[in-house]
Amino acid sequence: MILLTLLCACSQSEEPSGRAVYDIPFLYSPDTGFPNLLKKTKKIDSAEFGFSLTESYLEANVKNYKARLDGRVQDIYVIVSVFDPDIHSNWTPSEQQIESWDDMWTMSGSKGNACLGEEPDTYTGYYRYHMYCDPEPSLRSSFFLIDRLPDASKPRPPNQEYIKGQCYLHEDFILKRDIIIQSCIFSRRTKWGDKFQFRLRSDNIYLLDDVEAHIAGLLTQWKR
Repeated sequence: MILLTLLCACSQSEEPSGRAVYDIPFLYSPDTGFPNLLKKTKKIDSAEFGFSLTESYLEANVKNYKARLDGRVQDIYVIVSVFDPDIHSNWTPSEQQIESWDDMWTMSGSKGNACLGEEPDTYTGYYRYHMYCDPEPSLRSSFFLIDRLPDASKPRPPNQEYIKGQCYLHEDFILKRDIIIQSCIFSRRTKWGDKFQFRLRSDNIYLLDDVEAHIAGLLTQWKR
């Protein structure tokens, strides 16, 4: 009976939820779930979970992906926040969130020290929105990647989806070269509303669209 429970990876006491459920192969090292030893997968019915894409896997499955850059392996850990209609369907932003969104769009208030980069981002072509400038952004100033220029004379977008990523720059401290390395976190949504987050560095940022499409394809494949 114990073995049967392991093979089925199920619990009679579990209540079905309205959120998506996934079967993720062991190969991707999902960090939670009920194992199915026959299928070599984990069933995940959770509000949040993570899985890994190794550098060798990405090199083999995403054209031109570089497994090593700047002296580091370029694996990816993906975090998935699962849309739950019972919780999120009627969600509305708080007054503090709305104020923060307004400040970002008008570059005032809490974002009064922000500034825009003079050139589009090298890797993505998006605009750079630097968080702190005095008057120019410092090396360690993080910045957002945005697909349109803020304009206080125009209505603010209804949500933050014009923000395409958040990045930071740092000096190369591994190979000791006189270069600046860019690292970015990207958040995207599946067609059914689940959010997935991942990080890319340096030249692999050029492959953002391909990596995003591959992760979305995996989640579509794994969704029950």
